[in-house]
Amino acid sequence: MSESTAIAVRAPMDLTANIEELQKKKYNILLPVTRFASQNELFVPRLDIVLPDIAAGDFYKQGGKYVDEKWVDFMAPAGVFLNKIASAANIQWHPDKCGHTVLEKNRVVYKAVAALRQADGQWRTITDEYELDLEVIEDELRMDYKKKAKTKTFQDKMKKEGMEIEDYVMRDLLQKRRHKLALAASGAMNRVIRKALTLKSTYLLSEAQNPFAIARFDFQPDYNDPTVRRYASIAAIQAQNDLYGQGSAAMPEDITPGEIEASENMVSAGQTANIDGQIIDMETGEIQGMEIIDVTIEEKPDPPMIGCEGEDCGGILEPFIDADKNEWQPEAWADKTKELTGRKLCVACFIKWQKEQKATKEAEKAAKKAGKEGK
Repeated sequence: MSESTAIAVRAPMDLTANIEELQKKKYNILLPVTRFASQNELFVPRLDIVLPDIAAGDFYKQGGKYVDEKWVDFMAPAGVFLNKIASAANIQWHPDKCGHTVLEKNRVVYKAVAALRQADGQWRTITDEYELDLEVIEDELRMDYKKKAKTKTFQDKMKKEGMEIEDYVMRDLLQKRRHKLALAASGAMNRVIRKALTLKSTYLLSEAQNPFAIARFDFQPDYNDPTVRRYASIAAIQAQNDLYGQGSAAMPEDITPGEIEASENMVSAGQTANIDGQIIDMETGEIQGMEIIDVTIEEKPDPPMIGCEGEDCGGILEPFIDADKNEWQPEAWADKTKELTGRKLCVACFIKWQKEQKATKEAEKAAKKAGKEGK
């Protein structure tokens, strides 16, 4: 065979039409490129489908809002679901490149490095960090439990369990301290997965229940091509010689050095091990010659709970729609009631305050009228 022997180029596979059909069926498409077609004859595109199980904990509730006068829950993907997505997308982690950069009693910073194959067969590396600060978490836990303690339900719970606010704070903090490294690691890895696959931080409940279609590119040479079959045979013979010694299996007489190199390149193209031989900067996670994406995800905190300051209430301000179809969120309603009454009141306590004000005015009016009639 001549040195110019090459693999025949197959027609590129394009699954864009398949994706458009799935979108019509309300599938969630996790596609980091705009056009899903192969750009290398050795790699083919594939769509894996993952069915979420809400009841099993694939998603958890994280807030909500009113839509067409109906309350709709926002659902965030849990770590177990993100792992399913990462497996379907063939995200490859680098255990020797991942690890903590800071490990202290109350603070951990963990770095995750992964690779995702692109349409041309090249690997795109993604890196991100997650910081876990237990002192900040302690302050947040204390604030949350103080707000909960204003509700009668939680007061009954505290009485039943014989625990104070500090007991709950220390219990939760101890749990997080015991697993701080694992929590930081999962946080960093989850950030990488979300960024690599353009996964949203929250979904409407109706969206989260729909199947997820995940794009990936797999090494799949065309074995109908005689050159591919020859390269595969050469690679198999070479592997046997590496294992049992040179000469244990005979190479074709007409083989050329170029074909040996081409067969090695073809086989290594389907492996992730070829990434590990390159230099990675542990400060940036960069692999030389590959595209690096700096990931910084802005995580939105849960909206704060606002306790009602009405007498003997202890309730929490909730979102609602008034008679004029205006949507009120707890923060805005708290400001409004504070302006009108001097206190942050829930709807029930505000209505009670209005009735009291009306009764007071009517009583004053009646007293003035009675005073005039008595003269």
